[in-house]
Amino acid sequence: MSEEATPVVIATPAAPVVNAPEKPGAPDWLPARLEQAAKAEQAKIASELGVSIDEAKALIASAKAKAESEKAAEVRAAELAKQLSERSAAFDKATEAVKAQADAMLESLLPEHRAAVLAMSGADPFEQLRAIRVLGPTWKAAAVQALETPAATTTGAAAPPSGTQVVIPVPKATYETLRASNPFMAAAYGSSNPEAYR
Repeated sequence: MSEEATPVVIATPAAPVVNAPEKPGAPDWLPARLEQAAKAEQAKIASELGVSIDEAKALIASAKAKAESEKAAEVRAAELAKQLSERSAAFDKATEAVKAQADAMLESLLPEHRAAVLAMSGADPFEQLRAIRVLGPTWKAAAVQALETPAATTTGAAAPPSGTQVVIPVPKATYETLRASNPFMAAAYGSSNPEAYR
């Protein structure tokens, strides 16, 4: 038998792939060893602090949240202080305006009315205006009553009897009469009675 033998080809299995190092020249065990060293360092720090790493992280997060909250509170306090300052300035301006109005109204009052207002309200301009508003109608009623009631003259003479005609001089007529006889006296009369020119 002389058969020619056919060569048999046997396939060789491929070499198994082992975790290749990330960097050329670094051994396979290095990443695991570095992780083990990091965990050992964390455990050492945790034992020195007396808390676990997770507790330390929670405490740090809590402290950061508290700091942010305090910062927000400070910002809010600054905003409120600014608003208070602005409102205080506006109140001061309003108080000045009220004081000016109260002073002007006090100046226009009769001395006895002014004394009554000041006795009732003191130096507070808001209270002065309130007192003027409260007392004003009584003063008006008293003035109307005084006009309706005939007053005795300073000499004690009674009012003229009814049916008597009282002559009230008309300034323009008086001026015209004086102007016809003495222009200088007419000018003097006109300066003291401006309604004579109307």
